[in-house]
Order: sequence, then structure tokens, then C-alpha cells
Amino acid sequence: MNLHDIEAFVAVAEAGSVNRAAARLNLTQPATTRRIQNFEAAIGGAPLFNRAVKPAALTSLGNHVLERCRRVLTAVAELEACTARAADPAGDLKAGVAHGLGDMVMTSPLDALRRTFPRIRLQISSNWSTDLIEDVRSGGLDCAVGLLTAAHTIPAGLAGIALGAEQVVIVAPARLPAKPGRQPWRLRDLADKDWFLNPPGCGCRTAW
Repeated sequence: MNLHDIEAFVAVAEAGSVNRAAARLNLTQPATTRRIQNFEAAIGGAPLFNRAVKPAALTSLGNHVLERCRRVLTAVAELEACTARAADPAGDLKAGVAHGLGDMVMTSPLDALRRTFPRIRLQISSNWSTDLIEDVRSGGLDCAVGLLTAAHTIPAGLAGIALGAEQVVIVAPARLPAKPGRQPWRLRDLADKDWFLNPPGCGCRTAW
């Protein structure tokens, strides 16, 4: 069953003649007639129009089929509108970005997002990753980009996507003695040392 044949049937039924329907569909009269014939054949061959009268009138079956064809065309139009909105979304997008990512990492991706989807209005806020997760969970944010460690938990109902890994470098005084065998220092080796750390909520602080 062809959607164009259904459109032709509905157009003829609503216009009251093949000629007017052909003009509405931007088709020739013979092409419109062929579509009606194809549609009748597709549903079993029973006539949808009483051609013994001028202009042709819908049969009882034609009236029955017409309402269902209108529903089909309405459903198709809704589907097309839905996919069009998905291809060109619009509206507010509330996104959170972890401290330390905004200026150095996220500027270019956010600018690209604005160029690609100009009808989206971005509302960007910055916070610690733990707070960003809670804001997404509570509905305060639509999405967030954070710095997560194994200590973070993604609540049920939220999806987490790994975008990459961040290298963390520890900066220490040059006088720090070398380990035996010149082995590299590990975080656990420095547990008893003094630290300058970000406030609670920072993923690195939680990991340390």
C-alpha cells in the first residue's frame, strides 16, 4: 500500500473530483486516476467511488476507508514533525560544567553546539562534580560534564558517558627525596604530607 495513493484517494474524496484533486496534488488527471485505481487494488479491488454518478461519489466502503486514511495521514504528519524537531531542536538546555573544565576544555564544544543548533538557548552553570550530579538527579540541570572518580556514584535513572580521561600531576618541592631505586612516588606514599586541595565536592580531593 502506497502513501501517495492514500493521499490521492483522500484528495479526490475531499475535492469532489479528480481534476480538482490533481491540481491540489500537482499531478495530471490520468496520474491521479491511476493512484486511485492502485489504492483500490491494494485494499482488495472493491470500488471506493460510485462512478455511475457524476461527479463520482464515495461508496459506503469508501466512506469507511476515508476516515482511516485521514488518520494515517495525520499520524505520518505527526511523525514527520517529530523527526524534524529532533533534527533541529529548540528550547532551553540547562547544562552544568565542573570547575576547571569551563575555560580550558568546554569553550570550543559549547561554541560548536551553539553554531550547530542555533535555536537552543544554553544556560551554563559551574559547580563541583558531586553537586552537578545531584542537580541533574533533582532536575535542576538537564545534563552535566564533570570530573568523576571511582568515588562518585551515578544515581539510578541517570546515564553516565565517559568522554575521556584526565591526567593528574602532583607538584611537589624539588627537595622531596627520591624513592629507593628511583621509583615514582604514589599518592599513598604522600598521605602524611601537607596538601593544598580544592574544597569538598572536587573529584580529585575525594580520590585522594
